[in-house]
Amino acid sequence: HCKTKMGVEEWIFSWHFLAITFVAFVVITVIGRITRDPAPYLLAEKKRKEEEEQRKAKEQEKREEKKVFTLAEVEKHNKQEDCWLIIDGKVYDVTSFVFDHPGGASILKNAGKDNTVGFHGDQHPLRVADQLD
Repeated sequence: HCKTKMGVEEWIFSWHFLAITFVAFVVITVIGRITRDPAPYLLAEKKRKEEEEQRKAKEQEKREEKKVFTLAEVEKHNKQEDCWLIIDGKVYDVTSFVFDHPGGASILKNAGKDNTVGFHGDQHPLRVADQLD
């Protein structure tokens, strides 16, 4: 193959030149629109941020939503494979912790009942209370 130098006239009408010109036109047009009237772009970003904040607020509300259980409901969860405890007025599902409980099966003594006194007993170090929430 023998390559020849392209003259100015050939360059102007080549595909490369047309492609570069088109890209430059698009970029200049978009930048021009943004700088002349940035409002639509800023409003879209503001709306997106507001929607994200609303979504986060809803998620936070769900986390903070407190469910109320009757004592009768809690009493049904009194087995090793389904163990709930009441500690300081809050209900905890400790089923996944039963096998790992350092005190062994003693956690089941008050399964389905109020275990506040037992939980705050001498057998538990203070750091245990920090692990509840």
